[in-house]
Formats: sequence, structure tokens, C-alpha cells
Amino acid sequence: GGEKKIIVGEKSGHLHHGMQRQRSSI
Repeated sequence: GGEKKIIVGEKSGHLHHGMQRQRSSI
């Protein structure tokens, strides 16, 4: 189960970066 948790964390990080990038674009 540990590996799955790491994957979720990485996905969350990517999503966060995308949101910040969109805000900068505006």
C-alpha cells in the first residue's frame, strides 16, 4: 500500500503545479 500512497502524492503535486501555472497565465 505504501507505493500507492506515493503515487497519489505525486499526482496531487502535479495538479497543484498546473493550477498555479494557470493562475500565472491569467
